Amino acid sequence: MFKCFSVEFTVAYEDKDGDWMLAGDVPWKMFVCSCKRLRIMKDQSIN
Repeated sequence: MFKCFSVEFTVAYEDKDGDWMLAGDVPWKMFVCSCKRLRIMKDQSIN
């Protein structure tokens, strides 16, 4: 999703139900209302 110094990063968030979702999968208003926690991970860590 983001490229910084040739390392790929992915942003995920935990919703109010405890499920982890990728940022960008839902509309902004839904994200703001349901996001409890953010996680920024190197792409290797999500495989």
